[in-house]
Amino acid sequence: MLAKALFLSMALVAPAAASPPPNSFRLVLNLPSYRLELWDGDEQIKTYQVTIGMPGHATPTGGFAVTRIEWNPWWTPPDSKWAAGKARTPPGATNPMGRAKLQFDELLYVHGSSNAKQIGGPHSHGCVRLKNADVLDLARTIALRSGMLSESDIAALERNSKRTRSIELPAPVSLFVRYALTEEIDGELITLDDPYGWGNMDGKHVVHTVPVQAVPATEFRTTTADPGGPTIEPASTTDAAATP
Repeated sequence: MLAKALFLSMALVAPAAASPPPNSFRLVLNLPSYRLELWDGDEQIKTYQVTIGMPGHATPTGGFAVTRIEWNPWWTPPDSKWAAGKARTPPGATNPMGRAKLQFDELLYVHGSSNAKQIGGPHSHGCVRLKNADVLDLARTIALRSGMLSESDIAALERNSKRTRSIELPAPVSLFVRYALTEEIDGELITLDDPYGWGNMDGKHVVHTVPVQAVPATEFRTTTADPGGPTIEPASTTDAAATP
C-alpha cells in the first residue's frame, strides 16, 4: 500500500514532457520586392525570388507560421470561382503546386512552380510561388533543421517527383509578410513598384496573425500508390484544397 502511494505521488510531481525548442529560422517577405528571405536568428542565410498574389487575390500581410511541408503534392482545387471545373491533379509537371509546398495558412502555401516567367511578379491566387529548384532547397533546409527527415530521405523525394510525403514541423517557422515600397540595399534607398496600389503602407495592412507555437510531430503511413508512384499521407488528415 505504501509503495502504491509513493508511486502515485511520484507520478503527480513528474515533469511534463518538454516542448520542442523554438525554431531559430524565420521567413520574411516584402511583397513589392518579390523576395523571400530565410533568416537564422540575426543572419540572413538565403534569398529567393517569388511570385505573389495578383490584384484581387492579394497575398495577405501579417504574421504566420509554417507548420507543414509536403514534397510532390497533389493539388485539390479550392471552392473558388476561378477553380471551377478544374480537376484534382497528381504530382508531376502539370501540378500547380510544383515540387513542394510549405503550408502557412488554411489554404495558402509557399510552393513551387514550373512557370519561371511569372517569378518576380503578381500572378498567383494568393500563394507565394518559387522556382521548383528554390522551393526544394527551402524545404530541404527547414526539414533538416527539424530533424524529421535525413539527407537520404530528402534526396529520395527530390529524385522521385511522383512520390508524395508530408511532415508536420515539431517547431513552426515564423513567416512575416509586409508591404513596404522603400528598401535600403547596399546602402542605397530603393523605391519599389506598388503592385496592389496600397502606397507605402508597411504595417497598415496586417490582416492575419498566427501565434508561433510548437505543434506535435505527426506520423505518416504509406498508402497504395496511384499510377504516378508511391505516396505517403498523414495518418489522420486528408489532402486539403489549395490556392496556387
